[in-house]
Amino acid sequence: MALMNCPECGAMVSDLARRCPHCGLSVRDYVTIEQKVSGIQKQIWTAFALFVLVLFMFVIIKHVVILAAVVAIGWFLFSRLKLWRHLTTRE
Repeated sequence: MALMNCPECGAMVSDLARRCPHCGLSVRDYVTIEQKVSGIQKQIWTAFALFVLVLFMFVIIKHVVILAAVVAIGWFLFSRLKLWRHLTTRE
């Protein structure tokens, strides 16, 4: 059991009370809404963290793939040049 301020009148009310004794606001509905909002905020931050992680991994993987492609093309050209030199110097 915790005391909270009534969002309508500001009086101290138990979070287990159904209604504020001063203004009659349904405190239980307000607490349920606050819990839902808190859960949604946690989900938003989790989704944001996952998005940043995926974006970061995409950038890293993208650079690794580009590096691998450059190395592969370099190796291909080097081996073709080596083969071309071998074929032209056989005479």
